[in-house]
Amino acid sequence: MTQTLIDHPWSMDTLFAKALIYVGKMEETQLDDPIYGLWSSLSLEFLARSALSYTSPTLLADAHSWRNIQYALGHDVTMKGFTPKSIGIKDVFLRLSEINPTFTSEIVGYCSQHIERRNAELHTGELAFSGLKNSIWLSRYYKSCEVLLSIMNKNIEELFSMPDVVNHAINSLSDEAAKSVNQDINAYRKVWNDKSNSEKENA
Repeated sequence: MTQTLIDHPWSMDTLFAKALIYVGKMEETQLDDPIYGLWSSLSLEFLARSALSYTSPTLLADAHSWRNIQYALGHDVTMKGFTPKSIGIKDVFLRLSEINPTFTSEIVGYCSQHIERRNAELHTGELAFSGLKNSIWLSRYYKSCEVLLSIMNKNIEELFSMPDVVNHAINSLSDEAAKSVNQDINAYRKVWNDKSNSEKENA
């Protein structure tokens, strides 16, 4: 890990502080309010950027201009009219997944889907979070946050005000996975038991 830049807009601490703001807004909102999902998607983006910045803020720099890297390193950019540009969130997810094996393709898929809902909510006439059941996304949101926090050597208690509720939701994912595996095993067992002895020998 490189040393983070104090108060730099792309530093781990600054980005994490912004993620905390959106988590706070989410927790102040009723679970059945569509805005609850929107706050969660905003917090997820800044948490992911914070996790990537933990390795180095330069990983957030758009490579199309070397000045973005100069800015990420904390140096003044003297070019008139320059506006620093960071990479898009999809690239943030991809870089995180290559650098950190715990940020799996499954988590990348979920995070990308959640951000797409956010984009639809903000940039189209679609009400992407209206009618969306929390059971579909909330546990996976918490799991993604847990992984991103672990990348920064942080824990659930540092982001959420009710860590027991969050941990319970995360554990429910493991229970669902175990049930799914058992169902698959039982299905294959039935297929196997229905085979004749000659078919079993050939298999």
